[in-house]
Amino acid sequence: MLRLENLSKSFGEKVIWKNLTAVFDTGELIALTGKSGTGKTTLLNCIGLLESVNSGKIYYSNVDVTSINSAKRQKYYQGEVGFLFQNYGLVDDMTISENLDIALKFKKLNKVQREKAMRSALNKLQIQNGLNTRIYTLSGGEQQRVALAKLLLRKPKLILVDEPSAALDITNTINALEILGSFADYGATVIIATHDPVVVEKCQTVYEITGASLVRNG
Repeated sequence: MLRLENLSKSFGEKVIWKNLTAVFDTGELIALTGKSGTGKTTLLNCIGLLESVNSGKIYYSNVDVTSINSAKRQKYYQGEVGFLFQNYGLVDDMTISENLDIALKFKKLNKVQREKAMRSALNKLQIQNGLNTRIYTLSGGEQQRVALAKLLLRKPKLILVDEPSAALDITNTINALEILGSFADYGATVIIATHDPVVVEKCQTVYEITGASLVRNG
């Protein structure tokens, strides 16, 4: 599904990584490890087309997405890629309902169907807060589950996750990984940038960015 060929990225004189090549399988939790500053988050951003690479190709379903036009890029965002970054991508002063509704923007559902889908996602993630609860009143773990509910409503085939355990205790970390594992179970490719050994242990495949290269360790 996802293939990287000779990717290189620099910021000015600083080389972040050079000639990265890898194939990421479907239906797996994949850990992306490496010391701070090795470019884990940058690689996620490049795969998600939030940043551009200096050279090399990113193939998704055998299509070179590094060279697609803006219309196809938008379709790639909307239909294929989901993000779970450290700020969770939620609008703090909006309600849970308003945030989840963003995930349903391009689905042809009426008001009743949309609310039913939202409540179903919240129930699966054991979110007890009502739809009208504002995001800023939630704990970090609760906000992360709302962000996961957004992914559940969209069902993207490629999910990019940045440090999911950064603001969570061990219990919430394991819960988040179980949910991410459920996405992999339906065939999604889930790539998790992390330095946490608990997260790494739960992943089937591990890639490490080291010496500006990408090495598969498991």
